[in-house]
Amino acid sequence: IRIIRHIRWNVPKSSLFDTSLRFVSVDKKGILVDITRALLNADVDLRQTRSDRQPDGTIRFKIDAQCSSAKQIEEAIDQLKDIEGIIEIERK
Repeated sequence: IRIIRHIRWNVPKSSLFDTSLRFVSVDKKGILVDITRALLNADVDLRQTRSDRQPDGTIRFKIDAQCSSAKQIEEAIDQLKDIEGIIEIERK
């Protein structure tokens, strides 16, 4: 799994901030459910989800979310890495 991170943290600890996660995964039944479950388990608030099926049999996801700390989003990424079929995770 390739992970790319673009991080800038200049917010007070009590603030909520917006972040975007982009994924590439194999096209398999239930992958969106697995991704959503991982983010919810990390207490990340999902705001918008978009997906686009690619000709090569993969799916590209973009998820806009809100979270309260760097630790929270790192926990979410760690859970996402454990999902079978995730090829790449990028955080914007």
